[in-house]
Amino acid sequence: MIAAQTSVATFRAEDCADPDFFIFGTVGSGLLKFEVVRKLPGKTSTITGHEFFDAMWAHLGSKVKVIEGSWDNTNPQRVDNLNRFNRATANPKVPLDVAALLATRTGQWADDLGYTKVSFILLDPDPQTDPKARGKFTKVIVHFGM
Repeated sequence: MIAAQTSVATFRAEDCADPDFFIFGTVGSGLLKFEVVRKLPGKTSTITGHEFFDAMWAHLGSKVKVIEGSWDNTNPQRVDNLNRFNRATANPKVPLDVAALLATRTGQWADDLGYTKVSFILLDPDPQTDPKARGKFTKVIVHFGM
């Protein structure tokens, strides 16, 4: 089960069995930013990331114009989307926007909701100046819109 704490522009839900697992999201000016934690070293929540996301979406979705994915390697426990993006982009035939939309959980959830327009806010390293960046990104900020 999920225990939820909400306000007009925020949503936080926890796994009742273990509050280390949660989702926290905010919407400001139509931009949804969120974080999901469902895996930690040695343990995994019985609540899926998608279930957490759906609970948040039920509360905040009507206010959302853009879903943000923000992935980096600063916390090794929270690199799932970045790792998925890097695996997909290591193949030079896979366009970056396709990798973000179809290879990452955030992109898949956005796609399911019709948020299929992909805009990169930040790619580090920058693939335009570093030809070896593909598959080795350390930080990605991407927006999924309609």
